[in-house]
Amino acid sequence: MKTSSYTDHLVRFLILGAMLPALAATIISGTSYVEYFSHLGSSTKATALAIVVALAVGGGYMACVHALLKGAAKLPPHERARITPVITAVWIIISLASAFPILINAGKGIATNASAAAYITEVMAKSDQLKAGALAFDQVGPVLDNGVAALDGLSAMEAEGIYSGTASEGALARWVAGFAERLRDARTTIAPASERTQELVSRIDRATDQMRRSLIDPELNLKQRRAALQRAGDDVRTAMLTLKQAAPVAALKNLAASLRAEQALPKLSSNNKIRRGQEKGVRRITTELRRIGRDLERRVEDMAAALKVRIPAYQLPPDSVLVLSNLQAVPHVAAMAFGLDALPFALYLIVARLYDAERAARVGQAARGSQWRTGPSMPNPNAPLGAHPYPNATRSRTGKDRNGLDAEPDNADQ
Repeated sequence: MKTSSYTDHLVRFLILGAMLPALAATIISGTSYVEYFSHLGSSTKATALAIVVALAVGGGYMACVHALLKGAAKLPPHERARITPVITAVWIIISLASAFPILINAGKGIATNASAAAYITEVMAKSDQLKAGALAFDQVGPVLDNGVAALDGLSAMEAEGIYSGTASEGALARWVAGFAERLRDARTTIAPASERTQELVSRIDRATDQMRRSLIDPELNLKQRRAALQRAGDDVRTAMLTLKQAAPVAALKNLAASLRAEQALPKLSSNNKIRRGQEKGVRRITTELRRIGRDLERRVEDMAAALKVRIPAYQLPPDSVLVLSNLQAVPHVAAMAFGLDALPFALYLIVARLYDAERAARVGQAARGSQWRTGPSMPNPNAPLGAHPYPNATRSRTGKDRNGLDAEPDNADQ
């Protein structure tokens, strides 16, 4: 029929058009499988296997198009409903064999950038925390300097006999000078560590900037970009770990604890007057030592808390895990990959509706042709309204009595 020829012509055109997406699926699948078989070590073997798989994918694509458009689409709706589970299973199998590899291969570049950007964000947060620890470490030096100045002043005052009452007594002055010397030694010890921490902070910033530049460098391919990101990520982690170990947290904690603890007192004078002055000086000095210890301990605790950070490692997972864990970055690639394999089934649904419309049109046309040949049905002139709903009334009108007997005519006696 005319309608059928139009639909069949459209199906033939669609089958020819489906060769283009089938060719695209073959080429993209072949490229993907070349990389997947590269672990075999032989490029020739990997290419041969990829071509075989790609041809199988393309052939299966065209086979599905023919089976759907020329076979399943022509079935009545109830028959198509019975094979719907099979069609769905076939689409899943084709997607796993074709669309999924395409998604992984086409989306791994974008997923790599997304993973690196997330790592840079995490590194920046951890780096800020480590920088806070480095700043707290920088405050340790001034605390020690202030302590040294305070203890030197107390030692000088005792050397003049301010507390003892006599300049000849030097035991207490030497005792105070010993604490000042300890603080001075600690200040000298942490000076290189403080410079080292600043250098490491700058190194972390440079490595982070290098990761950012690697993400947007147009001259790098995917392998080169991944190698550059890995080197920069390793440099960031190394600098962070070194920064955590550079600060002498344990030594400073011990120094602060020793300043706040009970001190071993020097030998005091046997002269009661001088002894009372020395005891007053001891109380004044121990109070100052505790103050210095508390101030130092507070700075060290801040530094230690900031340095308690988990250093993230930059390590790219396998391509499949990388892409699936960053699906939010590749929705367009997923739509392309799965849409390419879903195209035959979309055409199948359209063509199936066309054949349904064709069958409906054929049935309606057959009904109109039958009515034209036989003419419209006319009602019975003796019963234009059809059977009466009350048969007794009908029999009464036709000459039957209520008991079903023939009634005598009115002129029976004539």
